[in-house]
Amino acid sequence: MKVLKAVFARIWCLWGLVLFVLTMLVMMPFALIISFLPEPVRTHRFIQAARIWMQLYLPLIGCPVRINGKHF
Repeated sequence: MKVLKAVFARIWCLWGLVLFVLTMLVMMPFALIISFLPEPVRTHRFIQAARIWMQLYLPLIGCPVRINGKHF
């Protein structure tokens, strides 16, 4: 069982790394465009883009995050 866990963990890690790189390559042009905006707007837009990225990336790697309420 330990061997199976070790193999699965490495495969899952590689899957997460590949998806991270691919999704970051997709988000990079948006981040560069956002960086040219003036400061209050830039921060707000970057937070929006980061939330969209997290809503895509985390479920794809098998770690969905659910937040109850709007405390942030």
